[in-house]
Amino acid sequence: GRRLDVLQQCVAIEVAGGGAELASVVDAHSLAACLRMLHQERLAGGEATRPPATLLTAGPASGKTTMLSQVVVLSLDGELVPILIKAQLLQQRLISSPDAFATAWNWVDAYLRLEHGEVSPLYRMLRQAMMARRALLLLDGLDEGGTNREQIERHVTEVLAPEGHVLLATSRPAGIDEDRFASFHRLRLSPLTTEQQEQALVQRVGDGRSAPLLDYVRERVPIDTETGLRVTANPLMLSMFASVFELRTGLPMPSTVVGLYKMASDVMLSRSGAASGELRRLLQAVFFEAQVSQGRVIEDRLLDEAAPAAAAVFFEAQVSQGRVIEDRLLDEAALGLERPEALKAIRERARARRRLDGNLRSSGLDETALLGRAMAECAAEVRSACDSLPGALRDALAELRSRVARDELPLLSLLQAEPLQLQSSHLSFQE
Repeated sequence: GRRLDVLQQCVAIEVAGGGAELASVVDAHSLAACLRMLHQERLAGGEATRPPATLLTAGPASGKTTMLSQVVVLSLDGELVPILIKAQLLQQRLISSPDAFATAWNWVDAYLRLEHGEVSPLYRMLRQAMMARRALLLLDGLDEGGTNREQIERHVTEVLAPEGHVLLATSRPAGIDEDRFASFHRLRLSPLTTEQQEQALVQRVGDGRSAPLLDYVRERVPIDTETGLRVTANPLMLSMFASVFELRTGLPMPSTVVGLYKMASDVMLSRSGAASGELRRLLQAVFFEAQVSQGRVIEDRLLDEAAPAAAAVFFEAQVSQGRVIEDRLLDEAALGLERPEALKAIRERARARRRLDGNLRSSGLDETALLGRAMAECAAEVRSACDSLPGALRDALAELRSRVARDELPLLSLLQAEPLQLQSSHLSFQE
């Protein structure tokens, strides 16, 4: 909730492929300088062996959007006009106004015309900058294009890049068509080194106050199970630790990792707007369902499946003293919530399908995957059954969907708006 100077945030970049033009890129400052250099080379009229286009990849909540914000700030006094577009918003416009895109010279122009109005001075200025090739196109999150992802990527590589715009796009690495982006310069965000982490913390809290925090990070911070590095190698997690430290001025940091995450989660939710008890319990149930399904991507149907168990599942888990929440417990806990019989029957049918499919050894799916597939087939029935949940829980479910779609729930990262997909902003929160 507190505003920070974007240029003081630490985001590290490394070159992943492409020409020598971007060989010197290590951070947003050097990246912005190289983008200006690509533009200057085009102005000089030399031979163009590849478009002035760059693709930067990184995992969720690893600093892609922060880095683009830094590039915008660093470009404000230069010759290029930065135009930032989120792919999820572009997708929404594509779906709602297809005719506008079908008749435009490119989709950025169509998007800006819809956003600002055809006769607005702002739109006309941005259009003129693009036509003069003096715009810096920043496309955030190509992977968030949902059902239109391939269309958007093809337009970027087959229209925008050949038109000669200086272009920087970001995406998660999963699903990238390497052949499609073969002519692009390639960058990726790298985890923060120990030195970068400590430098960022000193800059954030001050040299005189940083010693206790640095000791805590060195001695108590857990290791990320995916990367094998401290979780603070992720910029979001590093910022979280700094925020908790600032809140506890004069007090020691939490003595356990559980205590740290509890405090951080409460702070993040409270700063993003009031979060009801039902919404918090629903978030916990969603994370439990995602963990049980052994998946990182949370699909829309999983929100419906989690809702009936939101109020009671944790009490049941404590009583059973279990570390793994089995799907059996979700049913048992939900009974205390006046769970509609229809929902219980749906899960029983899904179990029956799982048992039937379990006899087909060629499926290649384990028990968890089989149940997940069976529940996916029942998604419409689950959605219908959720209509009879208590009103407060229905409201929490609607609020969760609404805030996630606007990317206003810090514990979750929106992957795409249509169809809705999200995931924990860092796996540590889910775990």
